[in-house]
Amino acid sequence: MELYLFLFTYLLFIQTIQSFTFLDKRTSHIRYDQWNAETYGKLKFKFKTHNPYGLLLYSDNSLESSTLQNFIVLKLNYAKLFITVQMGAEDYRSKKTESIGNKLDDLAWHDVELYRNERETTLRLDGKDEVVIINEGEHDSLALNTGVFFGGISDSLSMRILDMSVLALPSRFIGCMENIEFSKSENTKFPTSGITTTLKKYSTTKKMKETPTQPDLRGTTKYPNKNIEYEMYRPFKESQGVIDGCADACSNFTCSNEGRCINQFVSATCDCVGTGYFGPLCTKVADSMEFKGTSYITVNVAGPLKATTENLIKFRFKTNYANGLLLAANSGNDHLMVELDSALIRLSINLGGGYHILEINEKVFSDGKWHLVEIVRNGRYISLYADGSYSVNSSTPGVFSKFDLRDFLYVGGHPEVEDLGKINSRSGKNFRGCLQQIFYNGLDIVYKTLNTKSTRFKKYGNIGKGCTVEPKRIVSSRETDGSSISKSGPDNPNQPLTGGNHYINIKATQPTAVEKQKVSSSNKLNKKTIIWIAVGLVIGSVIIVIAIVLIVNNVRNRYSDVVFNKHLMKTNNDFLTQFNRRPNETVIYTPRNGKILLEPELV
Repeated sequence: MELYLFLFTYLLFIQTIQSFTFLDKRTSHIRYDQWNAETYGKLKFKFKTHNPYGLLLYSDNSLESSTLQNFIVLKLNYAKLFITVQMGAEDYRSKKTESIGNKLDDLAWHDVELYRNERETTLRLDGKDEVVIINEGEHDSLALNTGVFFGGISDSLSMRILDMSVLALPSRFIGCMENIEFSKSENTKFPTSGITTTLKKYSTTKKMKETPTQPDLRGTTKYPNKNIEYEMYRPFKESQGVIDGCADACSNFTCSNEGRCINQFVSATCDCVGTGYFGPLCTKVADSMEFKGTSYITVNVAGPLKATTENLIKFRFKTNYANGLLLAANSGNDHLMVELDSALIRLSINLGGGYHILEINEKVFSDGKWHLVEIVRNGRYISLYADGSYSVNSSTPGVFSKFDLRDFLYVGGHPEVEDLGKINSRSGKNFRGCLQQIFYNGLDIVYKTLNTKSTRFKKYGNIGKGCTVEPKRIVSSRETDGSSISKSGPDNPNQPLTGGNHYINIKATQPTAVEKQKVSSSNKLNKKTIIWIAVGLVIGSVIIVIAIVLIVNNVRNRYSDVVFNKHLMKTNNDFLTQFNRRPNETVIYTPRNGKILLEPELV
């Protein structure tokens, strides 16, 4: 019995789910019967889009002549959801506007719920964020009579519309909507317990299958693939520029070189960021820049990017060197720094409440191959990704969530790289290798640096266009437990981590034992190392020569006393007779002040 009940509920749910695609930015709209939201009521739907602008919902009372002007509007503006409710008159007490959400053009489904309760109108987004509009004018009801429009309005309504700001939107809604429902609550305020609700779900058991090649009588725009069959629902009063189902333009579209297809419903495009390619299909090789270890780029970011609560940073790098500064920004207490430290990727960030370090050490990243780094920050929450396979996620200490960038953004190095220990840099060197597709919150740094004359982007040192770095033939392996590291510290990075701070092992289920082995000697020696080796050889040679001279002199002094035996005495009898000595006695000649003296040997 329970199984039958489940199947019945499931089939009923499938029957009531509807989705529509709005395709025409000039004409698309659907009009339903009137939502009776005069005092109490509920309306909900879901949407997804790639467009940051568009009308989601509109209704007013312009069909009848009245001294009262009532309307309700839901629209996307700058990818945020705005609601405007007017009851009675256009004044600051009767007309209220609020906004909610951010980046709602992310092609993800978003749930919208509207609740009416006399003077109060509540808007809820994705089941968690909520804003409440309270009308403070003379009227406490929202009488409407034009029907409920989704995605746009009709031409006839545009001639008498009460909210003229709707006509100023750059585009109608382009995207998908589904599960459009609205209801009226009877005899009680909404919402309360024990509520009696009459819910009218717009569905139909009558289905038609069509294969349109031209706009139909409703003005439906031709589907991108004219051979696809779709189900035609007709529960609404009118529609134009709309087809049933949620169109996926990527179903017949392919991006090259691992590019990501973006469904724009009417058409599709490719996101080539991080692939090393660009163009409509990601087929053209992207520009790259090669840094020699003494060069860097400064970026004076525009005003909106100087103080941010969110960051999206992406870039590709290729190098054979284990240490080097990739990106740095330091402004007062705030800093953000990315570097290679012993061939691992290391990020340090401080939003004013103390620094935080994230590391990815699952592999050696100085292997002469291209690697993709992505940094995603939303307030205090930050994620570090490498090559789409390695990641570490955490949050910064303190309560601050805004990153202030008052100084330059440095790319590939820094003029005072050896003094960047204050922002936790351990590499102590500028980057030596190639960088490609560097994006800072959508700002294409490589393109701006190479192809524009903007003074916001300046190169210092020898930076070549292109890349000559080749993969290593032999790469030493790093023994690791397969975990990445996230740890926080105090405001002063020179202080040790204490009990008040936290050290988080993100992935490992056992305590980490990360040995930061240096990359093998296959890395080429730099000029400074060669100079030190030469100086050491010279100093060592001088020391050896001095030691030899001292040893020879010591030997000569030690053995300057000559010992003569009795055989030598026989050849000098005359000399011995002079001193009355016996021939078999041993004598010693010792030089003293240039004179030779004969001394007897004591027995």
